[in-house]
Amino acid sequence: GRYNIRYGFQSGVLTSQNNWSLPLDETLLPQFVKRVDARSKCHAVGKWHLGYHRWEHTPTFRGFDSYLGYYSGDEDYYTHQGDCGGFDLHDDSRPDCGAGCSRHAWEAVGEYSTHLFTR
Repeated sequence: GRYNIRYGFQSGVLTSQNNWSLPLDETLLPQFVKRVDARSKCHAVGKWHLGYHRWEHTPTFRGFDSYLGYYSGDEDYYTHQGDCGGFDLHDDSRPDCGAGCSRHAWEAVGEYSTHLFTR
């Protein structure tokens, strides 16, 4: 692990207006796992909170095969509105899921986030 202060993440949350994220040269756990066994599958749920100003900084571009959760760090657990200024519950169904693939999970409005993530 790394301490968040190493990257200047120690205060506030990253929003879509921030033009920085966890550096792409930092290798994340799913990337290590796939180096050992390329057939392995890695999925993530919850809060990403590592930056999302470009697609390559989002979970499915960082080694995860799928992702259901929030890109930003401050959301309502029922409406899924985030500090990003709007709806922030993403359903990314495959690796490298960017424009034309990543979708907002509108059908989840009114459902508690923890219940969504534990199904």
